[in-house]
Amino acid sequence: YEMEACEKDGYGTVIEIELSDNTEEENYDEYLESFRLENIIKKYSDFIRYPILLPVEEVQPKEDGSEETETVVKEKTVNTMVPIWKKDKSELTEEDYTNFYHDKHYGFDDPLKTIHFQVDGMISYRALLFIPEKTPFDYYTKEYEKGLELYSSGVMIMEKSPDLLPDYFSFVKGLVDSEDLSLNISREMLQHNRQLQRIAKNIKDKIKRELLSLLKKDREKYEAFFDSFGRQLKFGVYSDFGANKEDLQDLLLFKSSKDKAYVTLKEYVERMKEDQKSIYYASGESIEKIEKSPQIEKALDKGYEVLFFTDEVDEFAINMLGSYEEKEFKSVASGEDFLDEEEKDEIKNVQEEKKDMLEKMKS
Repeated sequence: YEMEACEKDGYGTVIEIELSDNTEEENYDEYLESFRLENIIKKYSDFIRYPILLPVEEVQPKEDGSEETETVVKEKTVNTMVPIWKKDKSELTEEDYTNFYHDKHYGFDDPLKTIHFQVDGMISYRALLFIPEKTPFDYYTKEYEKGLELYSSGVMIMEKSPDLLPDYFSFVKGLVDSEDLSLNISREMLQHNRQLQRIAKNIKDKIKRELLSLLKKDREKYEAFFDSFGRQLKFGVYSDFGANKEDLQDLLLFKSSKDKAYVTLKEYVERMKEDQKSIYYASGESIEKIEKSPQIEKALDKGYEVLFFTDEVDEFAINMLGSYEEKEFKSVASGEDFLDEEEKDEIKNVQEEKKDMLEKMKS
C-alpha cells in the first residue's frame, strides 16, 4: 500500500481500495456489497471504540405524499463499539450473556456456566468464557477446532487461538481481549509469545477453579457438565504422559456401588473403611453387567464401596493416576483382598501341593 498527505475538509483518514478483476476462483465484486462489508466489519472490528459508518441504500416513500418510493443513501453505524466484556458484570444479566453466546454462534444450546473476569498486572486482559451445556455434534471429530477468539483493544487478531486452551478444556468457548498485544503479530509469533503463554496459564487455572466451585456449590449442574465433557477430562489425565493428572484428578466423577451415584475420588477416600488400603473398581460394558460378576459380590459382602468403570477411557486414566492420596487403585477382579482367612489358607495349601507335584516331576 501507499500513504500520502492530502488536503481535506475535517479530520479523518480516507482509504481507497482498488479491487482486482474477477477470476474463475474469486468474485471480488462481493466486496462492493453492503451486506458483505457489514459482515466483515462486525467480524473483525465490531468492538473498536469509534463508530464505523457504512452508506447503505434504503427504499422509502417519497416525501410528496404520493404512493411512489425512492431509493436514498443513508449512513448506518454498523459496529457495537462497547463490547459486552468491557462492561461491568453488575450491569449484565444472564440473558445478556446468553444472547451474546448465540450472537457469536458458540452453540445452539445455552451456556451452562459463564466466566467473566479481568486481570491487571504485568499483562492486562479481559476474558469472557462459556462452558457449553451440551457436547457439540462434531466435538469428538477431527473437524472440531478448539480455541478462543483473540482481540487487541477490541480488534480481532485471531478467530481461534488454540494456544489459549489446553486440550482437556477444549470445550470452552469465548474470547480474550488485551491491549498489550500487537495488532500486527503473526500466528507464528503468537505461538511463542510469552504474554500469550501467561494468559493461557491464567485461563487454565481460572477454568479449573470455576469447575471446582461449581462441583462444590451446584452438584447437579456439575454432574450435567461431566456427562457432556467428563470423557475429555479423563483424556487429559493420561495424555502427555500424565503431566496434567494432578490438575484434573479432583474434577473426575465415577458412578459407585453406593446408590449408583456419582462420587469424587476425595469423597470415596473419605468414607473408606478403616481397614481398607485400596480404591476398588470394576470394569464392564454397563453397571448391570458389572453387578452380576462374582468378584464384585465378594467386595460388596465385605462392605467395600466399588467404583464402576463403564467407559473405555476410565482404566487408562486410573492406570495413569496410579493412586490417590496414597491409596492405590485395585480391580476387584484380582479378588485377593476379599477372601477370608480360611479361603486364603485353602489357596495356599493348593499352591503348596502344586509346588510339591512339580518338584516330584522334575526329579
